[in-house]
Amino acid sequence: MEAEALWDLERAGWASLCDGTGADFFAGIMTPDALMVLANGEVMTRDDVVAALGQAPPWASYEIADPRVVPVGADAAALVYVGTGHRDGDDPPFVGAMTSVYARDGETWKLALYQQTALPSA
Repeated sequence: MEAEALWDLERAGWASLCDGTGADFFAGIMTPDALMVLANGEVMTRDDVVAALGQAPPWASYEIADPRVVPVGADAAALVYVGTGHRDGDDPPFVGAMTSVYARDGETWKLALYQQTALPSA
C-alpha cells in the first residue's frame, strides 16, 4: 500500500474543492459505482457528486488532522481523519470525521466510498 500516494490524492481532492475544479476531479477519481455519504445523511452517486460540485461554491481553505490509514486488503485502504473546510465570509467552518476508501484499479487508485460525520466546530 502506498500511504503517501493516497494522502496526495486526498489533498488533491480538497485542493480541487478550493479552486473550483472539484466536479472534474471527482468525476475522474471516483469509481463508477462509488458513493459519498454526507453528514446530513444524503447518499450520493458519482453522477450526483459531479452535478452538485459543479454548482457548489469553493472552499477557501482546509485542514487535515489526526490522519490514519487502515489497510483493507492488498488493493484497498481507508483514510480516516478530521477534516475542516473554511468558506469565505462569516460561515462557520465545517468540521467532520471523514473516511475515504480507495481501491486500486490497475496502476491507479480510485475513490470507492467517502463518508463524513459532522463534529462540533471549535
